[in-house]
Amino acid sequence: MARPSSEGPGRDFRDLASDPSNDRVLFATLDSRGLYQSSNSGASFRLLSVAVGPAIDALAATRNDLVAGDTSNGIYLSTNGRQWQRTANGMVMGLAVLPSNPKDILAASWGIVISSNGGLHWTTVLKSKIMFGSVAWAPSKPALAYAIGYYDGALWRSNNRGKTWTRIA
Repeated sequence: MARPSSEGPGRDFRDLASDPSNDRVLFATLDSRGLYQSSNSGASFRLLSVAVGPAIDALAATRNDLVAGDTSNGIYLSTNGRQWQRTANGMVMGLAVLPSNPKDILAASWGIVISSNGGLHWTTVLKSKIMFGSVAWAPSKPALAYAIGYYDGALWRSNNRGKTWTRIA
């Protein structure tokens, strides 16, 4: 990944999210250093908050909120990036917001959980002994979602908005 300017965080990016309502606004989490924001397409960043915690590995943005996944403490929700509310406990390795309905959010860990109300409440849809890392929605098909096993690289798919999952590769 290209390094930001001297005004930016400089190193140790953990995750990146773009503001769906403004393509020039980016949010970046850094290893043990907080949440940064860029308003110029990543040319420079400024520290937004250290309150989000040191173990944020997953970040997603909706039109109104930021969702952060902590590898130790759970899922956090913020309307401004400075004050955070924990909405779920546990480890989180990946987050994905459904583009056509930002109230639908997937989170990956030892299984997969889903929120249908913008991250306020979460439901387990796949309990697993497999650690999941990345999750993604298919933008052109809202019912289709994917997840990747963190250690084994297995590909999983849901054809019903994340309600059930099948290993496909």
